[in-house]
Amino acid sequence: MLGVALVAVGCGDPVGPALDAASVGGDGGSDARVFADSGREADAATTEDDAGTLGPDARATGAYASTPVALGVLTGVAETSGIVASRDHANVLWVHNDSGNPEQIFAIDRDANVIATITITGATNQDWEDIAIVPVDGVDLLYIGDHGDNVARTSGGASSSRDGYVRLYRVEEPDPADGDATVAATEIRLVYPDGPHDCEALFVDPNSADVYLLTKVDSGMAQLYRGSALAIPGPNTLVHVASYDMLSVTGADMSSDGARLVIRNYAQIRVFDVTTDLATALTTTPLRPSTRGSAAEAIAFGPSSYDLYTISEGDPATLFEIAWE
Repeated sequence: MLGVALVAVGCGDPVGPALDAASVGGDGGSDARVFADSGREADAATTEDDAGTLGPDARATGAYASTPVALGVLTGVAETSGIVASRDHANVLWVHNDSGNPEQIFAIDRDANVIATITITGATNQDWEDIAIVPVDGVDLLYIGDHGDNVARTSGGASSSRDGYVRLYRVEEPDPADGDATVAATEIRLVYPDGPHDCEALFVDPNSADVYLLTKVDSGMAQLYRGSALAIPGPNTLVHVASYDMLSVTGADMSSDGARLVIRNYAQIRVFDVTTDLATALTTTPLRPSTRGSAAEAIAFGPSSYDLYTISEGDPATLFEIAWE
């Protein structure tokens, strides 16, 4: 596998809620800012009726975000937890199961048909929660995030099977046209600077190849962490970037051009423009595409920054698309 040196750069900025100046801290490396969001839901498990939030996205030349459209029904994948769109293979999405399932990822088409099953060696599916893709030196790399830890969320302590680390498994993207295959993963160990966290959201900045984890909380603030220039196998200590006011985050992705970030939980999808850095982007008012009819867990941009795919856990699971018209 590739030995890749990952180098940090910046990201995003629009216009939105003001930053609480009293909460700004850090030295540029650890940005312990706290962001307020007036749209924080009291009950993240209840899908909101957000038909009124579709309004024109002025930053996308006045286009409108459509309501979710069902594309197809995925079967045979017991507990879909992560999704990402291929950049090189048209109309191909990669998904994977949650904990306790075989170490496999699945290539599916836009009709949610499985077209290839890839078995991953050198990996353990302790609690796979998300998947991301990033080009490095002309090669598209898939990162499979083994960072779920329910006990860390509910009791503040790491689950008994954790050894203090969470893991990324990195593989070169296979060609789905080759059919079922077995590929070897490179294991990368990560450690939080402030103790264990539950986390279901992983994304990678395509411009810097920096890896980001956004934690899942039932109360308080979700925490965003960054990993840059990751050593293999590590451990690599993550850097705290920001705190964000959103409960029960279940997935995130960055668009292929790095221009947008999407975050979702069981009730909402929030899309941010990224024009300087992520910490600034999270202070802005997000676009909120409708989630009506698509209570889901995993989310990803399509090849452009104007299309989203989202899917729930369970078998069967419906694949939805949300497009900018």
